[in-house]
Amino acid sequence: MFEYPVELEEMEEDGEPWIMVTAPDLPGFRTCGDDRPSALDHARGCLVAWAWGRMEEERDMPPASPAQGRPSVRLPIGATLKVLIHQAMRSDRVSQAELARRMNQNLAEVAHILDFGHATPPDQLEAALEALGRTPVIEIARLETAA
Repeated sequence: MFEYPVELEEMEEDGEPWIMVTAPDLPGFRTCGDDRPSALDHARGCLVAWAWGRMEEERDMPPASPAQGRPSVRLPIGATLKVLIHQAMRSDRVSQAELARRMNQNLAEVAHILDFGHATPPDQLEAALEALGRTPVIEIARLETAA
């Protein structure tokens, strides 16, 4: 979930090679790195920032197109759950204050649950989803590069 294909373009400036990363599904998504591994690592961080921006704008994450052989970057699981909580709140028109009431928490604790900069324990994320009438369903898949 929330795994997006990226395009890597080799560039050069003043004789120094670097790689530009864009994500066709994510308007304005752009980052770079000195080589492929660093470019993909920066792309993961860029995706977290991009998702946080969408939440701040009160917008949902767009659907991802098929990778079709392109490399892809995935939102980390904690950030994914925060996005899903936010999207459920928007869908059901539940405010942070109402979620706090449903969870028997204070407003600051709910704000931490939604904050990408706060490492929220998984049980709190699950409790927030349950307070919204949702439950996480987790699957694992073998990585294509795994032996």
